[in-house]
Amino acid sequence: MPMIEKVADELLAELKEKKTINLKILSRRMATVVMSAVVGLNPTAGLVKRLDAMLHSSPNPPSNPIGKILQSIEGNYRRFSFLFADVMPAIRVRRKSPQDDVISHMLSKGKRVLDIWVECIVYGAAGLATTQEFICVVLLHGMKNPEVREIMASDNAIARIEALNEILRLEPVIANIYRKAHAPVTINSEGKDVTIPAGERIAFHIYDVNVDEKAVHESPAQIHPHREMDKGTYRSMLGFGSGSHRCAGEHLALAETDVFINKLLKESNLRIQSGPEIIRNDTVEGYEVNNLIISVE
Repeated sequence: MPMIEKVADELLAELKEKKTINLKILSRRMATVVMSAVVGLNPTAGLVKRLDAMLHSSPNPPSNPIGKILQSIEGNYRRFSFLFADVMPAIRVRRKSPQDDVISHMLSKGKRVLDIWVECIVYGAAGLATTQEFICVVLLHGMKNPEVREIMASDNAIARIEALNEILRLEPVIANIYRKAHAPVTINSEGKDVTIPAGERIAFHIYDVNVDEKAVHESPAQIHPHREMDKGTYRSMLGFGSGSHRCAGEHLALAETDVFINKLLKESNLRIQSGPEIIRNDTVEGYEVNNLIISVE
């Protein structure tokens, strides 16, 4: 938390110095620094570019053979660039001086470079892709909804976390998640039993699930920062996934978003100067908030 507070203060100071800035630049830096501290990477500008390139690679292979080969080469180049420019140097440093981070932990367990590389891609991509977008969308709600702004600028940490979960329920960064049935699964749907065979892939459409009135109850498509949820139901519904693959960085993402947004919204002269441009990211099947220009007078 001291590190998160320090980064948030630095970003706010940069905004005040420049007066006007793209929030995506600040949210990306927040997400990168925190993720890097957890994983054990060096949060350089090059690291951000390499992760960003991997996050924006097309998930759909071209139809022609040459296109498929070129896409494969490009994808491998991005991943190997990350390995040699970021992961390998971090491993060398952690071998000499272990820290309290993922790379040091994996080295202590005798894990191979390949295993560490994969974990760095997963943690790095997840930590960067989702948190930077969530910070932007939370600020948008805070600037447009006086009730949300009052809560997020308050000193009531519990109320702020409730509001963040409610925003994520309505604005899940990832639109779809997929699971495979390891055994036959029988569910009851509208009075009928439906059996999903073993080995079948199940697609969960998060936007639809999260506004299911049976689970959310009153006004499911509206923001209620203090919404009462049934016991055992996540406040964010499937915003962070569920089960054994539920997001490992959930509390970290909420913490860094909470700290940064709280400091931003306490600035009474904060304004949205222009934007945002909201587009779809096909790689993660979610949204991106771009060109959200904010200013302090």
